[in-house]
Amino acid sequence: MTPFCHSCGEPVATAEPITIGRWVLSERTTERDGVIVDVTAAQSALLYELARAKGRFVSASYLGDIITDEEVMNPINVIRVHVSKMRRKLGNLCPIETRIGAGYRWHSGE
Repeated sequence: MTPFCHSCGEPVATAEPITIGRWVLSERTTERDGVIVDVTAAQSALLYELARAKGRFVSASYLGDIITDEEVMNPINVIRVHVSKMRRKLGNLCPIETRIGAGYRWHSGE
């Protein structure tokens, strides 16, 4: 099913899922070993952006611009909260590496 823009009615292009080891990521969902992972759509989008970066660090500011609405006062803090929640949910499976001053990157160890 093709998604359509709510304001103009034109078809909206969606990005292809990315597979990294046992993970399959899209802009809206995250799977590991064929099972949907219990993360929010925003968290899936964050993971997807990290996967797209192919091992490079991505700044919290950039992620905040992509993941949050324009009305959010502190998008960097929103990213920190999302990462923290995913680490609690996923434990050792969480594929996010943090480097102070550089940002976040995908690092699943696979």
